[in-house]
Amino acid sequence: MYFYCGNEHAVVDAALRVLGERVLTPVRRAAGAEGAGTEEVLAVFLDAVRDVWQDQGQLLVAACEFIGEDDETRDDWRAASVALGDALAPVVLRDRERGALPAAGDAHALVVALWWTVERTYYMAYSAGPVPPEVTGATAMLGLLTRRTLGLADA
Repeated sequence: MYFYCGNEHAVVDAALRVLGERVLTPVRRAAGAEGAGTEEVLAVFLDAVRDVWQDQGQLLVAACEFIGEDDETRDDWRAASVALGDALAPVVLRDRERGALPAAGDAHALVVALWWTVERTYYMAYSAGPVPPEVTGATAMLGLLTRRTLGLADA
């Protein structure tokens, strides 16, 4: 990874650019759509995360390994999870206000925690050599987990 990026900061920066373009931008677009609901935006999020890990798994694994190297990279990585919370939490709150979701827990904190769970799930799948066949079930499992955590019906 150093061959392409030069150092840990460049690896994390490259991963953050990819995540911004391939995950955060589609989530923001979906969240801003008229009548956007939590379920639809979560589907966009989970599909985008799955796709970016399939395409950029090696880069994302390296970035995950470097985020604890210093305060700057850790803060940049955390800022990305906060940005996801900023995009998705208003949708969760709207759904709560209209009675589609229970008012359980801080919506922003739940979304950020879900991001950490999703990131760690894919990191574990992609970091140990050849990608195990079980990774194909990760999106379905993460969908069930996120639906249950946010209180969506039929979880």
